Amino acid sequence: MQRVLLRTLGSILLGFGCVWLLLMGYLAMTPQRRDPYLEILPRVEEDFFEGNVNGAVNILHSDGSPSVQYTQMVRVMSSSVDTLHEYLTAKLNLINRLIEKDEDKTSIQGHLYDVLREGREQLSHMVTGMKKLQESDGFHTWRQKTSRDLGALVQRRLQFLQNPEDCAKAKKIVCTLDKECGFGCQMHHLVYCLATAYETERTLILNSKGWRYASDGWETVFRPLSNTCTDDSGSSRAKWGGTNHRNDTQVIDLPILDIVKPLPRSLPLAVPEDILRDLRLVHGNPAVWWVGQLARYLFRLQPKTRNYISGAARKLNFHGIVVGVHIRRTDKITTKEATRHELDEYMSFVEDYQQMTQFSRPAHLPRVYLATDDPDVVAEARRKYPQYRFLNDLSTSKSASEETRYSEASLLGIIMDTYFLSRTNFLVCTFSSQACIRINADTSH
Repeated sequence: MQRVLLRTLGSILLGFGCVWLLLMGYLAMTPQRRDPYLEILPRVEEDFFEGNVNGAVNILHSDGSPSVQYTQMVRVMSSSVDTLHEYLTAKLNLINRLIEKDEDKTSIQGHLYDVLREGREQLSHMVTGMKKLQESDGFHTWRQKTSRDLGALVQRRLQFLQNPEDCAKAKKIVCTLDKECGFGCQMHHLVYCLATAYETERTLILNSKGWRYASDGWETVFRPLSNTCTDDSGSSRAKWGGTNHRNDTQVIDLPILDIVKPLPRSLPLAVPEDILRDLRLVHGNPAVWWVGQLARYLFRLQPKTRNYISGAARKLNFHGIVVGVHIRRTDKITTKEATRHELDEYMSFVEDYQQMTQFSRPAHLPRVYLATDDPDVVAEARRKYPQYRFLNDLSTSKSASEETRYSEASLLGIIMDTYFLSRTNFLVCTFSSQACIRINADTSH
């Protein structure tokens, strides 16, 4: 019953989210006014949420019957869905009638603002309640443990695959880190290489000397992919194609994804079949979790790199609740590869997150880790949003400029941004950025 309710709530909230985007796209700045329709939007009992969301909820009594506290929470959540549905229906019908009567724009905008303001507050209660229901269904600890156990299993398999007893006899697949693109794009290339190695049960050999970010190669900042096998020689060798990756050819050269034929079966959204059943029980997007595990193995830091990150964490005072914002500009915009999004667009999601979490952390105002290749964005953020504390290393933003991007200093800055963004509580970025996609996977495991 509870799982059906949660699925229903999730579907309704998704629908409300679509309505939200449509409404926000219609709005222009206009003074706010009091909503005469609030009589049909009773407030969810704040005392109930404040008293129960922050504390533990016992689902069952010792005799197996549901607890009063848990039953109340389910009923309040169900009632909140019905109430919000009635409110939105009434308000949107009113707005539709005003449009049909060709009412003035200011009147319509006022009603739209009312819907956004009052509906957002109600949704905040509902999201908080949904989270608590999920955490108190009796399986929260099991889900966390199972996810950790699955992750540990994958890491053991990768260690075994990458460290054969006899490198001279091991089957290998070779990737070269020379793709003409930025760091995020190159990292996706490596994930594709490791996924293909895993699927074909071959040891991945990475040729990275002359890497555009660090001429000495991958091991300049990251740990080697293998402790026992880094030599790509073998008794037989062929390029990827046909079925040679499954025959007795010892060494296979894997091209970049853009030109590989036939396509490997391991490409996203593929997930190893033997872990998929359990993974579906603990994660809503198994493919993202799987890519996160591959990234976890690949991006193990050298001690000196880890020390650099630790020093930056102390300097920035990075701890507690932090929201991550990644704003990619420079060549992404000048080459028209991506649409420019202003700072205010990103910060609107930060403010929504603050609104959604205020009932579980009423005194909380999140700090914002701001990663960008445009130093002007940092100054703009601190000027426009003084109520937030922005964490940023300005030297990292400057080193990400087009003139100095392909340097070891810039590489360390990118790694630092990726590390901190992947450890934030809430992330705002665009998928036009390859780094954002990679960070999303890294946070998922």
